[in-house]
Amino acid sequence: MKIGILEFGAIEGHSGAEILENVLEYAQIADAAGFSRFWLTEHHPLSLAWNSPEMLIPTLACYTDRIKIGIAGTLSAVHSPYRVACDFKLLGTLFPGRIDLGFANGKPSLIAAGYLLNRSGVTDEIYKTFNDNVRLTCDFLKGKTQSIAPIHGDLPEMWLLGASYNQLPFAREMGMGFSRSLFHTSDPAGKNADLLFSHMELFEAQHKVPPPLNLAFAGICDTDSQRAEKRFYDTYKTAYDPLSNFIVGSPAYFSDRLEALYEETSIEEFIFKDLDTDNSKRLETLSTLSNLISDRIPTLKSHD
Repeated sequence: MKIGILEFGAIEGHSGAEILENVLEYAQIADAAGFSRFWLTEHHPLSLAWNSPEMLIPTLACYTDRIKIGIAGTLSAVHSPYRVACDFKLLGTLFPGRIDLGFANGKPSLIAAGYLLNRSGVTDEIYKTFNDNVRLTCDFLKGKTQSIAPIHGDLPEMWLLGASYNQLPFAREMGMGFSRSLFHTSDPAGKNADLLFSHMELFEAQHKVPPPLNLAFAGICDTDSQRAEKRFYDTYKTAYDPLSNFIVGSPAYFSDRLEALYEETSIEEFIFKDLDTDNSKRLETLSTLSNLISDRIPTLKSHD
């Protein structure tokens, strides 16, 4: 089982600098513990520790050894495809095989979108440019539109992010991985799984490699399930619902839930967003979850 980390920067701290130091420590411990990826999100409220996560990627990559570092994802509708491609080709070349570029169809406020695009009068029509901007970013990276430096540089691993399997045809068209978020929806991972299994076959037939896939989930892990549920209640003022897509409980409970997700989807990698905001507890969770990481995956079941 592979587990990666999704980081929003929503950590308790006295200053932005302290939060960033905590994130660096978090990434270093995740790297040492064998986690597969460390992904940073892009959001634009002032309450989070950053608005431009790509600026953190080289620092995190420099202070870690193996873990893949990336953005999940860049809000492509409100960014220049040329600039995104230039930034991530340079990062990919500096840290070959370790940089991930995720594309998210998130919708910041129109005010934030105007700032990002340096234009006034922005309307929600701008959000319809997502697919075209992703295509153009990929074309720049692959030299189809124009060659960009570094010449002969390494490319990032590219991922499309989404809350359902409806985006799989676009991921297949672009030849990129797909990460499905379970905490943005109440739909179970196995809903419309026929689309997923069909994608696995079609992607491999078209690109001659299996499709990169993972499931992103959120939760709280504690050595004691009751403590984990209390931490969830203290944070959200509502009782944990075990039928939800959140996973809150002991390592054994996490293992059972992740195994069930694997049985539903045959997806072997999971990306974890810790709902706790206390840094020391988050670090304890990394140590606890690291025991679930293994290169051994059960034999894939048939979906004939």
